[in-house]
Amino acid sequence: MQVSPQETAQVNPFGEQFRAFQFYPSESHKKVVHRITRGLECNCGLILLTGEIGIGKTSVCRHIMQSFGDKYIFAESGNPFFKPSEQLYNFCKQYGIDTTSRNSISDLTEGLHDFFMQQAEVGRKPVIIIDESHLLGEEHFSLLLVLYNMRLGAIPLVQIILIGQVEIMDRLKQPGLEALNQRIGVRCELFPMNMEETENYVQFKLVNADFSDIAIFDKKALTRIWNVTGGLPRLINHISSHALDTITFSGTSKISSALIDKVASDPMYQGLFTIRTKKHHRKYGMFITLALVSALLGWSAYQLNVSALLKTYAKQTLFQKEITQSEISVRPETSSKTAAPSSAALLPKIETNILAILPPLPEAPELTEPDSNFTKDTTVERQLTIPTKNSAVSVTVYDTPKEKAFSEAPEETRTQQEDNAIISQALKSIQVEATSKDNSMQLSNEILDEPSHPALEALQIDALAWSKDPSTRMVVIGNQVLHEGDQVGNFVLKTIGRDHLVFSLNGIDFKKNGRS
Repeated sequence: MQVSPQETAQVNPFGEQFRAFQFYPSESHKKVVHRITRGLECNCGLILLTGEIGIGKTSVCRHIMQSFGDKYIFAESGNPFFKPSEQLYNFCKQYGIDTTSRNSISDLTEGLHDFFMQQAEVGRKPVIIIDESHLLGEEHFSLLLVLYNMRLGAIPLVQIILIGQVEIMDRLKQPGLEALNQRIGVRCELFPMNMEETENYVQFKLVNADFSDIAIFDKKALTRIWNVTGGLPRLINHISSHALDTITFSGTSKISSALIDKVASDPMYQGLFTIRTKKHHRKYGMFITLALVSALLGWSAYQLNVSALLKTYAKQTLFQKEITQSEISVRPETSSKTAAPSSAALLPKIETNILAILPPLPEAPELTEPDSNFTKDTTVERQLTIPTKNSAVSVTVYDTPKEKAFSEAPEETRTQQEDNAIISQALKSIQVEATSKDNSMQLSNEILDEPSHPALEALQIDALAWSKDPSTRMVVIGNQVLHEGDQVGNFVLKTIGRDHLVFSLNGIDFKKNGRS
């Protein structure tokens, strides 16, 4: 028998006009009820219940209050914006405590303590339920500690159930709330219903409302309801109620998946079915980020040959050490004359890196001895050979006789002195040129450190994957996967190193530690 539109409107089991409380025991709800009741029986003192918006946290506590009202004395508060004194006054009123002449927090707390002691003597257990606890202020949490510390020996005089959205977990991590956080004996979280539970929930509501057509939702419509609502009871009630109201005057007798989509797209419900607790968005986003980073690191590790990298690194380190600490030792050239050693044998050892910049030169000719008959007014041209590690440098020397005392010295001694002075001057010139080239190279390739630019210092590096192939190198910055050459704000990611990044801005390079 089909229900008439008027009858359908009157018995809508999902609408606000249907006030009868009905608790549907999904698997998650049953587990939470069990844990809370066990915590109360064990006198744990402080219990925390969290879950998404509209998941049924308050319904769980209402079910517990109805089911165990003969065993516990309940008082509840759903207004987190009460002042602490107003909260205490509210509890006193619910417990029937005379508040005459009790005007301060101390007086109200004393009245509650006396009442709890009286109940302990007759074996009754007071329980305070505080809903929307994620919105409580620090002074409220301090008040909870005061109530928690009311004890008869080791047994708490009152037990407290905190109900709040998942954001309360962040609140409890704040400085100053460590003591309260540590005293929570039972922690439980409600989770959304799966598809089968969603279908059973809709049927449960229809049956308990004595609805005439419990098959009014077809199978595909129930599946679509779960897809749209994510298994949250409050959203299931919204979309089911709207669907029933829609067919009341549409002339149709069944609710299809197309009708559910139409209801979900109604501008009056715009955004309603996409609202989820922010904490879960952060949690899922964190999982996605971790999965992405793990995949990148795994793929990069597969590409790398660890043994080859270690060998390359060792060779580079050894080479740099040799360049820094190298010592040029000049070996004298052999000469057919044994009486006068070659002037190259007198070349001193020099700590420098000249070999790194000198190009290889052809074999230089042997020293040309000066004419023994030169006079004070003549200039003698001679060729000096300066040996190096791999080759030699040939220097042309023009000698002019000096003073008489010098010219009268033995020719062999005078030639050695002149050669020493000329070689020393030549080496100094070469060393100055090498130093100048090194300094210019350092200035042209200078890279500023990270603190040189505050915007670069603020960038957060989540993961870095290096590879021999520059095209496969990547880095994760702020949940964004970047490669060499990509833009990051005003910066250009120029180089991805093993443990650092090089950014470029207006022709200036900046280095950032890859482990920040």
